[in-house]
Amino acid sequence: MSKHNVKKEQLGGVIFNVINYTFLLLFSLACLLPFVNVVASSFASTQEIVQKKFILFPTSFSLDAYRYIFSTPTIFKGLGVSIFITLAGTIVSMTLTALMAYGLSRRYLLGRNFINFLVVFSMLFSGV
Repeated sequence: MSKHNVKKEQLGGVIFNVINYTFLLLFSLACLLPFVNVVASSFASTQEIVQKKFILFPTSFSLDAYRYIFSTPTIFKGLGVSIFITLAGTIVSMTLTALMAYGLSRRYLLGRNFINFLVVFSMLFSGV
């Protein structure tokens, strides 16, 4: 028995891994950098945003954007609308789903199999 029972990777596998990791790293950066830019721009001054097209680290730190946003009622109205839509949509959806599930659980319901097919079909193949 040998001390090293580790199988060496072939050259093709190593090349594939290097290319794969490089691609995944570049793709991850392409996905993350816009978010970093938005967050960094929110902390930059207005002059810096106008001068630079892309900001990763702001040179002049400023909270003016947050002061402005929280000084107007717009953000709170938007937050309230989002919470209302989420709660109302969840309540309506759960109520209608429960009512339909109760009806479909009854074996004597006419057209039960067809309605069940439509429900399952719309879950598998969304129209969106």
